[in-house]
Amino acid sequence: MTTAMQPDQNIPSQPPRRAPRYRQHRTLISHLKGVTCLKYSPCGRYLASADSGEHVRSYRGHDRGINDLAFSPDCLYLATAGDEGLVLIWSIKQGTILRTLLSHTSHVLCITFNPKGNVLVTGGWDESVIFWNVRSGEKMRTLQAHSDPVTAVGYNVDGTMIVTGSYDGLMRIWDGSTGQCLKTIENEENSPCSYAAFTPNGDNLISCSLSSCIRIWNYHTSRCIKTYTGHTNVKYSSPALVIDPTAGMDAELENRQTVDQERIPDAWILSGSDTSEVCIWDGQSKELLQRLEGHTDTVIALAVHPFKRMIATGGLERDKTIILWRDEE
Repeated sequence: MTTAMQPDQNIPSQPPRRAPRYRQHRTLISHLKGVTCLKYSPCGRYLASADSGEHVRSYRGHDRGINDLAFSPDCLYLATAGDEGLVLIWSIKQGTILRTLLSHTSHVLCITFNPKGNVLVTGGWDESVIFWNVRSGEKMRTLQAHSDPVTAVGYNVDGTMIVTGSYDGLMRIWDGSTGQCLKTIENEENSPCSYAAFTPNGDNLISCSLSSCIRIWNYHTSRCIKTYTGHTNVKYSSPALVIDPTAGMDAELENRQTVDQERIPDAWILSGSDTSEVCIWDGQSKELLQRLEGHTDTVIALAVHPFKRMIATGGLERDKTIILWRDEE
């Protein structure tokens, strides 16, 4: 005789998995050159865009192209990384330059604030990573981090560690206070690493390489645990961003089961491509769920709204537009 098993009432229910349904919501036309970077502010109020000319939204300060942007956690400042080797810190409210930071000897490619907002970290074509005091504008520390240009810098959620990525095919994790190198992870196939970041929960790393691959890593073991393919990314550096499918929904996030470091929480993975497509994958199954078509040139600028079901994408020279996409469940 077989007895039907009753569901364990102590196991919290999981929200049903669903596919993304992003549709074009609005197209913004303001840039005269290709859009190279997009960032939403942590408060969700601002969307900053930069291009291969000298403009950051309506701000003027760089003499050449802009490669990266970063909002301070309190949404008071915007930092920009330029091709002429300058790092500028802007007052968002006043639209004025508060600090000009000069130490890199070539293009500044990536930039980030620490979670407290008092330290700015930059990486450049000169293979170095520089720590800056935001208040004084003084250089705190320089790391000779890689043997090729540094393409990515990013803090973990509590600011105790920094990850860097480079065209030398390596990712390195550094102590956020001392600058000591804690771990080096070699990209599979030794292909150039064009992007690296801690995942939002801080358990893993996400990276992009110029071999049309996005990977999730357990940085404790240096093991690749997920690989996402189906797009073309061999020439341009596009980030890979994590989307929470429950953003903007009345989901009880605390009811989710705790996950271990070998499991990717329910999420979508977003990236651009050398073509005009934007791709979204299921974080667990690695299935390519949606291709967004609307741009007419390469897409390397991406941003995910911090709490709305909205993303922003920007196209390069033959396009120059920003498209806002809304997930219509």
